[in-house]
Amino acid sequence: RRQRQMCIRDRQTLRGLEAEVEHMSRMVDQLLMLARADAGALRPAETTLDVADFLHETAARWRPVAESRHVRVDVEAPDSGSVRADPDLLRRVMDNLIDNATRHTPEGTAVQLSGAPTAGGWNIDVRDQGPGVPAAARSVLFERFARADGARARDTAGAGLGLALSRAIAESHGGSLKLLDQNGTGATFRLFLPQ
Repeated sequence: RRQRQMCIRDRQTLRGLEAEVEHMSRMVDQLLMLARADAGALRPAETTLDVADFLHETAARWRPVAESRHVRVDVEAPDSGSVRADPDLLRRVMDNLIDNATRHTPEGTAVQLSGAPTAGGWNIDVRDQGPGVPAAARSVLFERFARADGARARDTAGAGLGLALSRAIAESHGGSLKLLDQNGTGATFRLFLPQ
């Protein structure tokens, strides 16, 4: 019986170590990519992406995670339209934004992905229905290792690199990433990609 208890503890310890190694590996990968961006060496391998297909594919990838968090991922996609971008880098941006949104939106609500053409490019929005970003955190939100206080920081899984990296990826495409001013609840992050 004692040996069985030791095996169970060993397995729990190994699972904890494995999770920590994965976390550190992600952080190192993010730091390396940020260093490449700082050096001007983050160059997107651009291809033509159909905006609607990209949004629907992104939502489909995230639905199982969202369902496990008891939220939906809804898409409002254009009928047609494309943009030149690196699909792997854009997936990183969207994964970060949707992960954050599904963590902070209340159970039973939805995270909304939308894409709309605008002058000179495309706006891609990720909107949650959570508590929003505290005013004090807005000025440092896209800085490395920055973490919001209060309700949006209830889950401490991240290292505060995701938004900094996402903005660097947007800028490497000649675009931008920003938090829109909100009236009411929720947070909306807008990725702008030029034509």
